Amino acid sequence: MSTSKFESVWDALIDDPDEDLKKRSDYLILIQARLHGMSGSEERKAELIGISLANISDIMKGHVQSFSLNELQSVARKAGVTFRP
Repeated sequence: MSTSKFESVWDALIDDPDEDLKKRSDYLILIQARLHGMSGSEERKAELIGISLANISDIMKGHVQSFSLNELQSVARKAGVTFRP
């Protein structure tokens, strides 16, 4: 039986090295933290950031597959999140 070792769980999950789930996950986690720190309902947060309620819901549920890296970067900027790779 052969076992493989990976640097991260994302490396084990993706077949396409061009797909950067780790970076998208990092952005999603930072955005979630920012949203948790904001007062008000999800509707209010969506309004303040300028994105749809459906997107807020997907972010809060951790649906990383729902967003491209560019989309998450855009949401992060709108939410005032800074990210340094």
